[in-house]
Amino acid sequence: RIEASPEQVYDLWSRYENFPRFMSNVVEVRSLGGIRSHWVVKGPAGTRFEFDSIITEHQRPERLAWQSVPGSEIEQYGEVQLEELSGGATRATVRMSYHPPAGAAGQAVAALLGSDPARQLEEDLQRMKGLLERGSIPDLGAQGGRTESKFLH
Repeated sequence: RIEASPEQVYDLWSRYENFPRFMSNVVEVRSLGGIRSHWVVKGPAGTRFEFDSIITEHQRPERLAWQSVPGSEIEQYGEVQLEELSGGATRATVRMSYHPPAGAAGQAVAALLGSDPARQLEEDLQRMKGLLERGSIPDLGAQGGRTESKFLH
């Protein structure tokens, strides 16, 4: 439950250059124009991986979906479904899937989300909730003291 309207939540998710502010493994996201974006994500032991992504569905303020372009180093898919709740709040349901390449590099990429991807995603979503509700990122111990942030740009 996020104490913000579906439009506010959608706007945060659709401005993916904000992802590094609440997604712990996302280093940078930049627009390539239109529905394309370029992502840089952290891997284990200081490694970085890059891929391009496209928006596959955008229905403001209910749903946003994206996937990596064919041939990317990391195949990934994501979607956020937003449901308006009473009192102007929103329920956000997030689904993400990562398919690393084969071999040793694939094992390193598989570790992108850490040893407990569900817990890490939950912490990332708590930071997103803090941005929307308070304009700051809650200190969950995983951000190395990064507790304050200006609201969205």
